Formats: sequence, C-alpha cells, structure tokens
Amino acid sequence: MRTSTRLGRVGAFGVWALLAAGCGGSEAGSQPEAKGGPGAAVTPAPAAPPSPGLTATAPPAPVPPPPPVDPWELDPAKQKVPATAVAGRLAGAAFAPAEVTLLGDTLAFRTFKEGAPTQEISLTFSPKAAASLSGGLTLTIKQDQLPGDMVPAVNLPQSNTSYSNGYGLTLELGKRVGGRVPGKVYLALDDDAKTYLAGSFVADWQRPAGTPPGADDAPFVQGTVTTGDGAAVRVGYVWAKADGSAVTDWVETPLTGKGGFSQSNESKPRITTLFQAADGRPAGRYEHIHLEPGRYLVFAKRADGPAAWKWVTVEAGAQLAADFALEGVATGKAEVSRPKDAAGKVYLSPADGPDAKTPRDAAVAAALALGLAADARDGSAVCDRLAPGRYDVWAEEKLGSIEVKAGETAKLDAAKVK
Repeated sequence: MRTSTRLGRVGAFGVWALLAAGCGGSEAGSQPEAKGGPGAAVTPAPAAPPSPGLTATAPPAPVPPPPPVDPWELDPAKQKVPATAVAGRLAGAAFAPAEVTLLGDTLAFRTFKEGAPTQEISLTFSPKAAASLSGGLTLTIKQDQLPGDMVPAVNLPQSNTSYSNGYGLTLELGKRVGGRVPGKVYLALDDDAKTYLAGSFVADWQRPAGTPPGADDAPFVQGTVTTGDGAAVRVGYVWAKADGSAVTDWVETPLTGKGGFSQSNESKPRITTLFQAADGRPAGRYEHIHLEPGRYLVFAKRADGPAAWKWVTVEAGAQLAADFALEGVATGKAEVSRPKDAAGKVYLSPADGPDAKTPRDAAVAAALALGLAADARDGSAVCDRLAPGRYDVWAEEKLGSIEVKAGETAKLDAAKVK
C-alpha cells in the first residue's frame, strides 16, 4: 500500500529515475559519488546564482509613517502652549501672524500682503475684562461655558464670523511695559476647519484714537495741526543721528473732520500717527512715539503749500509738544545762483539755530520730506511757497543760509561754489 501510494504521487518516470540512481546510474538528477571512503564529508553542489534583476531575498515590506498629530485641541485641560512664536490654522491654511496688537478692548493677530491686512483672528473683551488688560490677565474658557463678562468674543473678520462662546481658550497676558504686552495663547474653535492659534507673542499696545500718549509711549513728540480748509497734511520727523546719517518718517492724510487716522509703523518701535478730528473741524492731532534720544526736526506740511517745523532735542523719557498751524500762511521764495555748468539739485533745509551743525544727510532728508528741492538750470535754482524762516542751502556741500520773508524773494549768490 505504501509503494502503491508513493507511485501514485511520483509517477512512472520518477520511479524509473529512482531505480536507475539506486543501481549507480549517472542520469541527470543523481548525486555525485562520495570520495574518501566511508564517513567522508560530501560537498554539495554550489547553489545557482539568482537571475539578473531578481534578489535572492525579498525586502521587508515598508512600514508606513505614523499619521501626523493634529495640534488642534478644544479642551483647555489638554491644551499646551508651545514655546514657539504664535501660529496656527485659519480657513484651512497655515496662519502665521506678522503683527499682534492690543488696541483698546481688542487683541488682534494679523497677516499682511503688500502692506494690507489679509487674515485676522481677534479677541474682543468686555469692559470689565478690558480694564485688566494692561496690568495682566489670565483666562481659561471651556467650550460649554456660557457667554459672560470674562468670555471674550472671537472674531474672524475675513469671513464675517464671530463666536460669543463655544470654543476652548488658554490666555495669559503680562503687564504692559514700554507700550508692549507679552502673552501666551492657545485658542481652538469648534468649526469644520479646526481653526486654532497657539504660541507666545508680544503685542504692541495701542491707545484708543482719542487718548493722548503717556509715559509708556515716551520718548515722544505730539501736538495739534490745523489747516482751516481740510487740505491734505503731511506730518513727520527727521532724526539727525550722531553718526551723520538720518532717519525720516511721515504720514499724510486730508483733515476733513471725518475721523480716522493714518499711521506709519514700519520703523517700530517708533510709530508716527496722524488722527483726524471727528467733529467736522479741519484739524488733527499727531504723535511720534517711542523715539530714540537725539536731535529731531518735527514738521507739518500742507500738500499744496508751506510747512511749519521745530527742531527739538529728545531725551530719555521726554514728553514733548509742538503745535502747528497751516492756515493763512503768507509765503515767500528763495533764489540760489549757481555756476552756469552746475548740475543737480539744490536743497533747502530748515535751519537748526545759529551754532548747529546739521549733517548733510539730515539736511537733504528734511528738504526731500518737505518738498524743498529744486534743479539748478541756467545758473539758478528757485524754490517757492516757502514759509517764512531761515533755511540752510545745500548741494554737494553747504552753500550758505538765507532768510525767507513773506511776499519776498530771498537770494543767495553761490555762483562761485562748485
């Protein structure tokens, strides 16, 4: 039975091959005869190499990486504020604020494109909570917490969406120092996009428009501007640095009496702002805050006419004021004689006192900011619509000074100065 079963499995040709091998035959498939006598080792035939393009052993199957952990967390008990700069997700895309501000009752996180805000997440606090913003505030808001005085509204202006509650928030605000408020935040919204914001930040504290600057904004220069007719006005400063270089900043807006403001904060922490009156008067208030100590020319200028100015020394902690009236100003002219072959511009800069030595960079920056530059043509350069006062005259070097009077033309003969 065993033989019969084996024959059934191997087949007739297999039986023949087994019989031939058992009789010492040499057909293919038989093993070579062992040599060396009984007990000698038998060396097996070498294994055939793998075929080209194939591996002898199959590689292990790749292990897929673990799925990324979504940082969105709605439960404040599980929220952990990272030590990195504040960032998150908004409208399904990465959100990395370029600016954080605390203005009145609103803490805002914004991104910008070409100078205009594009995305924003902001928290608006009740008057009770807002009263504590500058001195430090800690909040923990759960998703099921009802709206109330200590539950800020979360706003997404770009989608016109606001949440009075139904979100998770961990917020820590430190004390305001020098116009800046440090903080940490973890905010998660219960929306389809899983909007969140988490990390550390330092917010620029901004006062409401009607509030004048204070000690936190010092050193500063501030004051009023009047035009009489709602003309566009430019206010700014030129900082004559000790190393001979100059820094200038200004903003411009019509004083129509409709409220609002124009601001330049590109050279933070220095910020220049011009606030319009909101009661119909063609007037405004300007401020230059967080200045560095040094010598400054502060000015206001009508877009279609003369300027008013004042040189001031800004010291640490200084709180200075200078008011400018640009209505009904009678103007004069300046004519500077130059060599016939002289080319280039002539610059008029408001003089800084009889003994001052204003660097050329500061003088030229002042002339450009006030529009007091003229091309020399046929041996003469003329500037008009000048407010009365003393001006330094520059080209490649200082050419001299002139005194401009209303209704007159002040002349300087620099024809021999190359």
